[in-house]
Amino acid sequence: MVAVARDGARVGTVRQNQARGGVASEPRAFEPSDLEAVRRLIHATIEASYTGVYPPRAVQFFKDHHTADRILERYAQGSVVVVWREGELVGTGAIRVDHIMAVFVHPGHQRHGIGTAVMDALEGAACAAGHHRVHLDVSLPSRLFHESLGYAPMESRFIDVGDDERLDYWTAEKSLDASGSRVGRHPQ
Repeated sequence: MVAVARDGARVGTVRQNQARGGVASEPRAFEPSDLEAVRRLIHATIEASYTGVYPPRAVQFFKDHHTADRILERYAQGSVVVVWREGELVGTGAIRVDHIMAVFVHPGHQRHGIGTAVMDALEGAACAAGHHRVHLDVSLPSRLFHESLGYAPMESRFIDVGDDERLDYWTAEKSLDASGSRVGRHPQ
Protein backbone atom coordinates (compact mmCIF):
# COMPACT_ATOMS: atom_id res chain seq x y z
CA MET A 1 0.00 0.00 0.00
CA VAL A 2 1.19 3.50 -0.71
CA ALA A 3 -0.61 6.64 0.24
CA VAL A 4 0.38 9.84 -1.46
CA ALA A 5 -0.35 13.05 0.37
CA ARG A 6 -0.93 16.30 -1.48
CA ASP A 7 2.61 17.45 -0.66
CA GLY A 8 4.00 14.27 -2.21
CA ALA A 9 4.80 12.58 1.11
CA ARG A 10 4.25 8.84 1.02
CA VAL A 11 2.67 6.63 3.65
CA GLY A 12 3.40 2.90 3.57
CA THR A 13 4.97 0.81 0.86
CA VAL A 14 3.81 -0.29 -2.57
CA ARG A 15 2.26 -3.72 -2.99
CA GLN A 16 3.36 -5.30 -6.20
CA ASN A 17 0.77 -7.37 -7.99
CA GLN A 18 2.82 -10.29 -9.22
CA ALA A 19 -0.10 -12.72 -9.19
CA ARG A 20 -1.32 -11.20 -12.44
CA GLY A 21 2.14 -11.14 -14.00
CA GLY A 22 2.64 -7.41 -13.67
CA VAL A 23 4.26 -5.00 -11.31
CA ALA A 24 2.31 -1.92 -10.34
CA SER A 25 4.11 1.37 -10.75
CA GLU A 26 4.10 3.57 -7.69
CA PRO A 27 1.44 6.28 -7.63
CA ARG A 28 2.58 9.82 -7.01
CA ALA A 29 0.74 13.03 -6.24
CA PHE A 30 -0.85 14.83 -9.19
CA GLU A 31 0.88 17.97 -10.40
CA PRO A 32 -0.85 20.65 -12.49
CA SER A 33 1.45 19.73 -15.39
CA ASP A 34 -0.30 16.32 -15.45
CA LEU A 35 -3.70 17.87 -16.19
CA GLU A 36 -4.01 17.32 -19.94
CA ALA A 37 -2.56 13.80 -19.73
CA VAL A 38 -5.08 12.92 -16.98
CA ARG A 39 -7.98 14.30 -19.01
CA ARG A 40 -6.88 12.37 -22.12
CA LEU A 41 -6.43 9.15 -20.11
CA ILE A 42 -9.89 9.44 -18.56
CA HIS A 43 -11.58 10.14 -21.90
CA ALA A 44 -9.72 7.33 -23.70
CA THR A 45 -10.63 4.88 -20.93
CA ILE A 46 -14.28 5.94 -21.01
CA GLU A 47 -14.38 5.52 -24.79
CA ALA A 48 -12.74 2.08 -24.72
CA SER A 49 -14.33 0.62 -21.59
CA TYR A 50 -17.81 2.15 -21.56
CA THR A 51 -18.80 2.09 -25.24
CA GLY A 52 -21.07 -0.89 -25.80
CA VAL A 53 -21.71 -1.24 -22.06
CA TYR A 54 -23.52 2.09 -21.69
CA PRO A 55 -25.73 3.82 -24.26
CA PRO A 56 -24.09 6.66 -26.26
CA ARG A 57 -25.62 9.49 -24.20
CA ALA A 58 -24.28 7.92 -20.99
CA VAL A 59 -20.78 7.63 -22.48
CA GLN A 60 -20.96 11.32 -23.43
CA PHE A 61 -22.24 12.17 -19.93
CA PHE A 62 -19.13 10.54 -18.43
CA LYS A 63 -16.86 12.52 -20.77
CA ASP A 64 -18.69 15.78 -20.05
CA HIS A 65 -18.40 15.09 -16.33
CA HIS A 66 -14.64 14.51 -16.36
CA THR A 67 -13.42 17.87 -17.62
CA ALA A 68 -10.13 19.59 -16.90
CA ASP A 69 -11.98 21.89 -14.49
CA ARG A 70 -13.38 18.89 -12.57
CA ILE A 71 -9.92 17.34 -12.33
CA LEU A 72 -8.54 20.61 -10.93
CA GLU A 73 -11.50 20.79 -8.52
CA ARG A 74 -10.68 17.30 -7.20
CA TYR A 75 -7.05 18.38 -6.83
CA ALA A 76 -8.00 21.56 -4.95
CA GLN A 77 -10.50 19.86 -2.63
CA GLY A 78 -8.82 16.49 -2.06
CA SER A 79 -5.98 14.39 -3.40
CA VAL A 80 -5.36 13.10 -6.92
CA VAL A 81 -2.76 10.44 -7.72
CA VAL A 82 -1.23 9.46 -11.04
CA VAL A 83 0.76 6.48 -12.24
CA TRP A 84 3.26 6.91 -15.04
CA ARG A 85 4.95 3.97 -16.71
CA GLU A 86 7.74 4.46 -19.23
CA GLY A 87 6.70 8.05 -19.94
CA GLU A 88 2.99 7.24 -20.36
CA LEU A 89 0.22 8.10 -17.92
CA VAL A 90 -1.47 4.76 -17.22
CA GLY A 91 -3.58 5.36 -14.11
CA THR A 92 -5.22 7.99 -11.94
CA GLY A 93 -7.69 8.35 -9.09
CA ALA A 94 -8.87 10.89 -6.54
CA ILE A 95 -10.24 11.09 -3.03
CA ARG A 96 -12.14 13.85 -1.27
CA VAL A 97 -12.55 13.22 2.46
CA ASP A 98 -13.72 9.56 2.41
CA HIS A 99 -15.13 9.46 -1.13
CA ILE A 100 -12.96 7.81 -3.80
CA MET A 101 -13.66 8.93 -7.35
CA ALA A 102 -12.37 9.08 -10.91
CA VAL A 103 -10.28 5.90 -10.81
CA PHE A 104 -9.20 5.11 -14.36
CA VAL A 105 -6.55 2.80 -15.81
CA HIS A 106 -5.56 2.89 -19.46
CA PRO A 107 -7.25 -0.10 -21.17
CA GLY A 108 -3.92 -1.40 -22.46
CA HIS A 109 -2.54 -1.48 -18.92
CA GLN A 110 -5.49 -2.98 -17.04
CA ARG A 111 -4.98 -6.21 -15.10
CA HIS A 112 -1.36 -5.36 -14.27
CA GLY A 113 -1.83 -4.06 -10.72
CA ILE A 114 -2.11 -0.37 -11.57
CA GLY A 115 -5.73 -0.03 -10.45
CA THR A 116 -4.89 -1.86 -7.23
CA ALA A 117 -1.93 0.46 -6.62
CA VAL A 118 -4.15 3.52 -7.20
CA MET A 119 -6.81 2.16 -4.83
CA ASP A 120 -4.15 1.30 -2.22
CA ALA A 121 -2.88 4.88 -2.38
CA LEU A 122 -6.35 6.38 -2.03
CA GLU A 123 -7.41 4.02 0.76
CA GLY A 124 -4.10 4.71 2.52
CA ALA A 125 -4.77 8.44 2.31
CA ALA A 126 -8.19 7.88 3.89
CA CYS A 127 -6.63 5.82 6.70
CA ALA A 128 -3.93 8.44 7.26
CA ALA A 129 -6.68 11.07 7.59
CA GLY A 130 -8.41 8.96 10.24
CA HIS A 131 -11.26 7.54 8.16
CA HIS A 132 -12.41 4.00 8.89
CA ARG A 133 -14.70 3.62 5.87
CA VAL A 134 -14.51 4.76 2.25
CA HIS A 135 -17.26 5.18 -0.34
CA LEU A 136 -17.33 5.26 -4.11
CA ASP A 137 -19.65 5.11 -7.09
CA VAL A 138 -19.11 2.00 -9.19
CA SER A 139 -19.62 1.91 -12.96
CA LEU A 140 -20.83 -1.22 -14.73
CA PRO A 141 -17.39 -2.08 -16.19
CA SER A 142 -15.58 -1.64 -12.86
CA ARG A 143 -17.90 -3.54 -10.52
CA LEU A 144 -15.97 -6.84 -10.44
CA PHE A 145 -12.68 -4.99 -9.87
CA HIS A 146 -14.04 -3.07 -6.89
CA GLU A 147 -15.73 -6.15 -5.45
CA SER A 148 -12.39 -8.01 -5.68
CA LEU A 149 -10.93 -5.27 -3.46
CA GLY A 150 -13.60 -5.80 -0.83
CA TYR A 151 -16.12 -3.11 -1.78
CA ALA A 152 -19.72 -3.99 -1.03
CA PRO A 153 -22.37 -2.60 -3.38
CA MET A 154 -24.89 -0.73 -1.26
CA GLU A 155 -27.46 0.73 -3.62
CA SER A 156 -28.26 0.59 -7.33
CA ARG A 157 -28.75 4.05 -8.84
CA PHE A 158 -29.11 5.65 -12.24
CA ILE A 159 -28.97 9.02 -13.96
CA ASP A 160 -31.48 9.79 -16.71
CA VAL A 161 -29.34 11.10 -19.59
CA GLY A 162 -32.29 11.73 -21.91
CA ASP A 163 -33.85 10.04 -24.95
CA ASP A 164 -34.85 7.04 -22.79
CA GLU A 165 -31.20 6.32 -21.98
CA ARG A 166 -29.75 6.03 -18.52
CA LEU A 167 -26.44 5.65 -16.77
CA ASP A 168 -26.62 2.82 -14.23
CA TYR A 169 -24.17 2.57 -11.33
CA TRP A 170 -23.89 1.46 -7.72
CA THR A 171 -22.80 3.12 -4.55
CA ALA A 172 -20.35 0.97 -2.60
CA GLU A 173 -18.38 1.13 0.61
CA LYS A 174 -15.55 -0.59 2.39
CA SER A 175 -14.31 -0.67 5.96
CA LEU A 176 -10.70 0.20 6.66
CA ASP A 177 -9.05 -0.79 9.91
CA ALA A 178 -6.97 1.61 12.00
CA SER A 179 -3.65 0.04 10.99
CA GLY A 180 -4.25 0.94 7.36
CA SER A 181 -4.88 -2.58 6.16
CA ARG A 182 -8.04 -3.14 4.21
CA VAL A 183 -10.89 -5.14 5.63
CA GLY A 184 -12.45 -7.50 3.13
CA ARG A 185 -9.71 -7.53 0.50
CA HIS A 186 -9.80 -10.70 -1.52
CA PRO A 187 -6.41 -12.27 -2.34
CA GLN A 188 -5.17 -11.18 -5.71
